Amino acid sequence: TNSRRPWVSDCIERFAPELGEVFDRTERAPRVVYARECLKPSRREQSAQMYPTRRRSNVDHTPPSEEEMTEEMTKAKFAAMKQEAELFYTRYPGQSWKNILSCGDMRYEHFAVQELSFKRVPVGKERLRTKSQVLPATPTVSELALRLQFCKLMLPAYIFYDGDFEMDLQ
Repeated sequence: TNSRRPWVSDCIERFAPELGEVFDRTERAPRVVYARECLKPSRREQSAQMYPTRRRSNVDHTPPSEEEMTEEMTKAKFAAMKQEAELFYTRYPGQSWKNILSCGDMRYEHFAVQELSFKRVPVGKERLRTKSQVLPATPTVSELALRLQFCKLMLPAYIFYDGDFEMDLQ
């Protein structure tokens, strides 16, 4: 997620407290990755942290443009996806990447998974299959429930499909 800690645990506590035990278990719990935490600070940010008084008068309080925000969110998602894919696909030496599946409600998630696939240097005869879904950003509760049922049915088909795909459902 590109949200800030502790957004996921706050949402679970508020909207689905029965899921708390699923996320709290020690084995086979879903991993929550805060993508922004995977980004390395830029030189400008590092400088501002090291010399805050030097920067105080030059701080630009202009909010980032939509393009700048998309670029930053794409970088964060890319860093998080790369970290998790490398963690997942290093369970034994020489393991090849097979499937990367991204389901998200923002286009930058699609851009990030495409970049991850594009920048991957294959090992041996590796054949990476990249699968991306861009989902509606503001579904109603009934649409969300229907989407979860649909995903539960379709997930095996997505995984076993021997190719790449992109779905834009916005």
